[in-house]
Amino acid sequence: ENFFYFAGLGYTFAETVRVGFDYIGGKTEYAAGAETDKNEYIARVSYAYSPKLTFSGFYSYLTEDFNKAGVHDSDDQFIRLEALYKF
Repeated sequence: ENFFYFAGLGYTFAETVRVGFDYIGGKTEYAAGAETDKNEYIARVSYAYSPKLTFSGFYSYLTEDFNKAGVHDSDDQFIRLEALYKF
């Protein structure tokens, strides 16, 4: 069983640069009674060079707490850069 929630904030400067922050949190419960708490923090930025060309990127930090003795918690980091051209 999964239960997750989401919140996001963003702001656009001068109609070309957008920055944002997202938070995703929640919990996964397994049939055996174990559960995992998960939190993800995401920072985003994008720049609209022209109406057809946009550059963007994000950084994500994910934590997983397995709530079990002897099991190490997990942390992951992701970075994505993108150039999008619309025809």
